[in-house]
Amino acid sequence: MYGCGLPVCAAKYACIGELVKDGRNGLLFSDAGELADQLLALFDGFPATVSRQLSSLTDAVEESGGPRWEEAWAQTVQPLISGLLSDQQQRQQQRPETLPGKASAGMTLRDRRKKLKH
Repeated sequence: MYGCGLPVCAAKYACIGELVKDGRNGLLFSDAGELADQLLALFDGFPATVSRQLSSLTDAVEESGGPRWEEAWAQTVQPLISGLLSDQQQRQQQRPETLPGKASAGMTLRDRRKKLKH
């Protein structure tokens, strides 16, 4: 959710601390009860008011200056997918076109046409 400028509530596991700084840019929970308590506290008074904790976490995410979803897509994912598609198209162009079936198994389209002409 950081890409949307929102803090997160995330399950605690070994390396999550690299992303979520508990109490700074999000909250960590160990079980469903803890998550429920966090959500109730974050949305206390909602929609009339925004809790101080939610406001503080949101401010920290915005101040972190991390890339937003659109930026991360354009910088990372889109070039990766474009490269994969380009590689796939090149491989398809390099393979000879073959026809299915017993008589033409392994024969290229060009070879089959030559055989039919003779």
